[in-house]
Amino acid sequence: AWAGGSAAFAGAVNIVTKNPGSKGLSLSLSAGDFRFFRGSGNVSFSAGKISGVAGGGYVRSDGYSQNRDFKTGNFFTNVSYQPAKGHTISFSGGYQSKDFGAYSFYTPAYPWQYEQTRLFLSSLEYVLRKQRLEVRLALSTRIHYDRFELFRYESPEWYAGHNYHRNNITGVNLEAAYSWGKAGTTIAGSELRMESISSTVLGRALEKE
Repeated sequence: AWAGGSAAFAGAVNIVTKNPGSKGLSLSLSAGDFRFFRGSGNVSFSAGKISGVAGGGYVRSDGYSQNRDFKTGNFFTNVSYQPAKGHTISFSGGYQSKDFGAYSFYTPAYPWQYEQTRLFLSSLEYVLRKQRLEVRLALSTRIHYDRFELFRYESPEWYAGHNYHRNNITGVNLEAAYSWGKAGTTIAGSELRMESISSTVLGRALEKE
């Protein structure tokens, strides 16, 4: 985990989970009222210098009242490769989709709202650990799509149409930490981050997707 220092903007904390050291498989299914269903599963693997985990899940429901239905799906994976002692290369990726009836969620004036979102995440990381020194180089990208419907069903004549948004974030991060023992740890880092917003109402113009 990395925290604090000049490399932690706004008090950010980055926690890196440990890869499993053995193989495993887990599955879960559940169901309930209002056509509720949930299913999930993940698998962990380890073979020599490569180890990782992959999994996903899906949940849906008609909701306990009108326009409170939802469905959510996600998938994730993390794979690590250790070519030599003290060297680790990791890849992480994920996808999530959400569709839900947002009854009076943003404003009670127009209760029949609906929203769809899609999220893509990926990162490639190299970590060097040598005695008291640890160096981390990471490349990452995040793409988020959002479709917001103020009127899910019938809409008035003045309604111009649904709102579409796409946010792109790409970054390169370099951090180094040196432990002085009981005297503490020194952390230094730099980051290059590029962000953009394309939308039918904000940022750069975006055609309907």
